[in-house]
Amino acid sequence: MYIFSLNKNLLIFTVAISFFISTVISCESVNHGRPKPPQPNYGKEESLDMNFPKTAAEYLGKQTITEINSAQEAESYKLHHIKKDSEDTFEGYPIQKLGLKLTKTQREQLQEILLDSKSYIFTSAKKVSFGPKFGIRLGDVKLLIDYNNLLLAVPFNGRSRIEDFDPVKVKIKTLLKELFPEENI
Repeated sequence: MYIFSLNKNLLIFTVAISFFISTVISCESVNHGRPKPPQPNYGKEESLDMNFPKTAAEYLGKQTITEINSAQEAESYKLHHIKKDSEDTFEGYPIQKLGLKLTKTQREQLQEILLDSKSYIFTSAKKVSFGPKFGIRLGDVKLLIDYNNLLLAVPFNGRSRIEDFDPVKVKIKTLLKELFPEENI
């Protein structure tokens, strides 16, 4: 009788474990109709997968770097974080108000930040919506800054790559506070 109850308990335990394992495996393999999230494309041929830049030069491109280096003036804008059709926009985001013009020191500091590869995190992409509340025109280069999510976009030729600026968030926050002293940043 003892052997029968031991075998019965072992059988129940084995069936329960088998059921649990098959449930976990089937749940992981089913995507419930959702598209597969993009993955980095490390050295593979061109595909729909994300391709992360590795340096600031790769992120910005030669022409943008030349324009950043040659910028003699810079101005700032407070933006509405959602694109809308409006007469007065900055890269499609309505301008709520003009900020201060950047001083020579601020402009040079921003140029240094933008051109330094250590200012960005290129190896990942945040899964958040991009909602810039600030814009800066640095010569002919436009910057969109989403400080809440620590994201920066540099639109150029109809494309806009968004990168994390976590390593320089204190510098960007200081600059934004100087340009928009009445804003709670």
